[in-house]
Amino acid sequence: MPPTIAHFIGRRPHLRALRRAAEALLLERPICVLVRGGAGMGKSALIHHFLMGLRHDRGPVVLRGRCAVGSTESYKAFGGVMESLCRFLRRVSAEEAERLLPRDVRALVRVFPALSRVPAVASAPRVSESPDAQELRQRSFAALRQLLWRVAERSPLVVAIEDLQLIDADSVALLLEVTRPPDAPAMMFLGSYRTEDVAASAPLRALLDGMGVACPAPAAAEPASLDLDRAPPPRRDGELRQIEVGPLLPLEAEELALALLFARDEGTRARADAIARASGGNPRLLGELVRDAQEPAGDMGARGDAAWERALGARLHRLPEQALRLLEVVAVAGEPIDAAVAARAAKLDGEERAPAMALLRAEDLVVARPAGEGELVEASHDLVRASVVGRLGPEQLAGRHRRLARALEALGTADAETLSRHWLGAGDGARAGRLAAVAAEQAAEALAFERAARLYELALGLLPRGADLPEAERRALEVRSADALVNAGKGAEAARLYAAAAEGDDSARSLDLRRRAAEQYLRSGHIDEGLEHVRAVLAAVGLSFPETPRRALVALLLHRAELRLRGLRFRERPEAEVRPEDLARIDACWTVTVGLSAVDMVRSAEFSARALLLALRAGEPYRIGRALAFEASSACMIGSPGRARAEELVAAVRALAERLDSPHLLGLSMMVSGMLEAFTAGRWRAASDWYERADEILRDRCAGVAWELVTTQLMASWMRYYRGQIDALARTMPAVLRGAEQRGDRYAAAIFGAQAAWVSLASDDVAGARSAVAGALSRWTTSGFHLEHFVGLLGETYVDRYAGRAGAALRRLAEAWPKIEGSMLLMMQNSRVMAHVERASTALAAAEGAAEPEPLIQAALRDAAALARERTAWSDPFVPLLRAGAAELRGERDEAIAQLEAAAAGFDAADMPLYAAAARRQAGELLGGEKGLQRILVADAVMARERIKSPARWAAMLVPGFGRR
Repeated sequence: MPPTIAHFIGRRPHLRALRRAAEALLLERPICVLVRGGAGMGKSALIHHFLMGLRHDRGPVVLRGRCAVGSTESYKAFGGVMESLCRFLRRVSAEEAERLLPRDVRALVRVFPALSRVPAVASAPRVSESPDAQELRQRSFAALRQLLWRVAERSPLVVAIEDLQLIDADSVALLLEVTRPPDAPAMMFLGSYRTEDVAASAPLRALLDGMGVACPAPAAAEPASLDLDRAPPPRRDGELRQIEVGPLLPLEAEELALALLFARDEGTRARADAIARASGGNPRLLGELVRDAQEPAGDMGARGDAAWERALGARLHRLPEQALRLLEVVAVAGEPIDAAVAARAAKLDGEERAPAMALLRAEDLVVARPAGEGELVEASHDLVRASVVGRLGPEQLAGRHRRLARALEALGTADAETLSRHWLGAGDGARAGRLAAVAAEQAAEALAFERAARLYELALGLLPRGADLPEAERRALEVRSADALVNAGKGAEAARLYAAAAEGDDSARSLDLRRRAAEQYLRSGHIDEGLEHVRAVLAAVGLSFPETPRRALVALLLHRAELRLRGLRFRERPEAEVRPEDLARIDACWTVTVGLSAVDMVRSAEFSARALLLALRAGEPYRIGRALAFEASSACMIGSPGRARAEELVAAVRALAERLDSPHLLGLSMMVSGMLEAFTAGRWRAASDWYERADEILRDRCAGVAWELVTTQLMASWMRYYRGQIDALARTMPAVLRGAEQRGDRYAAAIFGAQAAWVSLASDDVAGARSAVAGALSRWTTSGFHLEHFVGLLGETYVDRYAGRAGAALRRLAEAWPKIEGSMLLMMQNSRVMAHVERASTALAAAEGAAEPEPLIQAALRDAAALARERTAWSDPFVPLLRAGAAELRGERDEAIAQLEAAAAGFDAADMPLYAAAARRQAGELLGGEKGLQRILVADAVMARERIKSPARWAAMLVPGFGRR
């Protein structure tokens, strides 16, 4: 056995790069460092040596974990990290531990139950737990981020996770959330992965993409080209450094070989030189060649994999039978395994176990660590594990899996997924499938939705129809798998499973599954598939689908007329007394209402009115309240003419919510109250308060309310824009956009992505704004013209005006205007106002550089006249704003100043300070002198509070027509 090396050989530039990166800890700044390289290049040894030195020099808190091949725990990348965190929390005083714990620590315990063994966590006060699985998962992620943030605030913090090529999708989501900017924990995240495994690991590629890392090419054979002393520039949104670990330099490889050979005579030097050359600078292979009893100089043709297999094979051949069986069992396990279980599976008695384990450890073939009263053992390196497993024939491999499964079952503590994997390896697919279904349930309970979906899929694949899996049980598994996919944000995949589960089922359950399939297709942006299922669902309950917008509009008007005539009277009946087919019709209409609300406003409103009529006739109060809420939102969207009707409907919803004690109806009523204040009166502040209250109730007390939450967040973001709260948008937009993408909600991702352009323009980042709009539109279907296309069009218009390309924006608006009118979006007062404002503003901006500006001025004034007819407090100030631009373009400066002053006063009254500031700034430019400068300074101060980098360009975008001067 070679001696232990007392010092670390080579990798000086790499260590220097790691130490330079660690300087961020002294500056209390977050940093991510990725160490990458081929197998056996010494990434783990490098990280271990760096961390040992860091602990000695600065004493940080180090939380270290590793992804294992066969690990079956949820969020497996964080298993070791959480063990280290638990030890740290038990080590500090109880008072300090309590100060470090986040408010939602109970949500975090749901994901990592080991935390409950920390006394401070066990005694932490219980807070209300959201019944919605997606919301609970988000809270658990936020809780870990907050916990790490507080630990990093107390002490320098390093979180190290090795072998990221084996990471799972749930761990990727958690890791990206923990390290995302802005305001990430001021810690050093240190990760490592194999470059050759990037192409085969979708989760690793997702992690690298989320961190903004281009997937690397395989490591260069010549390490001298690496410039590790020069730190790469930080990313715009956070600091990331990458360190490539390639082969050792020839002199370093020879020095390592000499140190392992423990001699320096001429014969040993010659042998060390031959070993160094045969290893190709791979430290792991070099160590194996040193251990090989054969003389490597005699066969210099064997290099790389061939040299590795030859050297390791020779050592394995010399192992006693008992030690080899134990090593094979440990390798097949693929993850740390209890040494007693491994010995039992290897058929070793008490006297054989100790010497076999000692020999394997001495030969550096396995490593062990204490665990409770025993120890956990695993292969010393994945190369060892893969090589040992690769030498087993099919029958031998199946036998090792079978012995492991039986030994683990005898122990009684093995998790279901581990047992499933081993029984599958043993060839017992039915038993493996049943265990996979159990493991899927456990993963869903731990909020590991990606893992749950994968395990359900495995169970369904392993359990054929028939005796092993009756049809009813298969459908139940398909539904649970679809539920997991919904929670994982994979709506289209979930929809396909819901539809599959509905096939061949004639019960009411089948209709509900088809309805859920339609809903998931629509929410995930698969409009054609969604509408196909919508038609099938409606046909099944005896309802029709209006095939044209005009037919939908006629039907809507007829339903509204009937509602006016009959009123909102109903004879209340409990759900149990209503015919199932009547309930099915109401629920089908509700699905279409919600599903099309982001796609086709008229059809959505038509089904909303139809659902309300059906619910009133049935008399079931909850469904009546639900339909009333949507009907109220439709009335709000009409604008000020619909206020009285909206108030009546909101009051009815609130009364039902309180009488039924329904959190869902209460949340809906508050959401619609926000719409009432916003879109019928322009009271943005009051609307924001309602949205905040609705969001809290829906999150804390309701499940399955993704549409309601997205709608509330969307409305709240519009309020922030109108109120000029760009800085608040910048702080909240990344989280809501990320949440939409995680849920697979293309509708929300498209809307929020387009709104993100405002934030980029505030930073004077035109390229970023264009990218935001393009990304938003790429998330949505190109067919038809929906709200997403309208918001994207407005975003493109803002960007072009800001960039001085008003002519291009005006042409785009002209081309899109027939589509806007055909979509019926202009039936909504809010959309109508913004469409006229943007077309008029863009015409004035284009007139600034036109040889003949008058036609453009007249077009803008026609839109201003249309706005004047709206007669709302928030739209009225746009009229003098546009007239001011027209006056200035015609050379009527005094009139322009007067109109700007009137517009500013109107925007002040409407709680729209950014528009008011932009109007005052343009007035200041026209006035000149001290009076004008004073107006400019006041306007710039307002914009500075919102972190608007270029007030002049922002004002020119919002208040055009003043660029000719």
